[in-house]
Amino acid sequence: MKKKIYLVGYKSFLQKNLYIFLRKKIPNVQKVTFSNLKKKNICNCIIINCSNDKNFYLKKYNKNIDRNLIISNLIHNKNSILYLISTRQVYSPRLAISEKSKVNPTNFYSRNTLISEKKCKKILNNKLIIMRTSNVIGFEFRKKRKSMMSMLIEGIVNKKVILDQNHKYKKDILPVNFFCKVVLELIKKRFTGLINVGSGISMTLLEIYNYLKLNSDINLILIKNNKIKDNSFSYDISLLKKITKIKITKKNVINELKKIKNEIKKKI
Repeated sequence: MKKKIYLVGYKSFLQKNLYIFLRKKIPNVQKVTFSNLKKKNICNCIIINCSNDKNFYLKKYNKNIDRNLIISNLIHNKNSILYLISTRQVYSPRLAISEKSKVNPTNFYSRNTLISEKKCKKILNNKLIIMRTSNVIGFEFRKKRKSMMSMLIEGIVNKKVILDQNHKYKKDILPVNFFCKVVLELIKKRFTGLINVGSGISMTLLEIYNYLKLNSDINLILIKNNKIKDNSFSYDISLLKKITKIKITKKNVINELKKIKNEIKKKI
């Protein structure tokens, strides 16, 4: 692997884990903040963007805060490749979502991400990899913008877990070590285009909580709302398996949850 790889982000969970994993496999891997990327030699390189402006999640689309678009314009005509980490939220919730499934973004983040995908595609064409990623799990604790896992972990540590009305619906779950393996294989196979990155294995938040809880003295609060529609989802990962040859089982997911549980014990 001769191309230099830049992992863009700042205290990003995905960036941190990708860096630890990839530097053991590839010599030319660097972490860089988004603001410092333009100071680097970005010719003939691979850029994996793990960062977003906070308003990208909260407000209507604005090209000035679209970091994927800014990077795309920055590397245009420089023979560089962008890995855009997208989200499954661009799809309508359903089981066995494929790359050809209907898109139906319903919040600022998913709408902004879909707009970003399209704009970057026009600029980079076949030098863009769009990874529509499901719920990547690993040990995350006290993040400013909390993920599903960081909220669960912090709740267990504080002995008070509140699961919202979606707790009974299934989510596609991908251990972070498998996410890292997928990224490496996509790089090695020189894949470009759109691909769903998940496990095809779905679990409810309540199932995940039951694997993580340390004892029975946690105050578990389940919010119920019968008006909320079933938003269960999972991926059809046929394309992912074909390209990467990576196989993942429910046992792999459970083993990751056991690792997370062991890390939680250290916080108690």
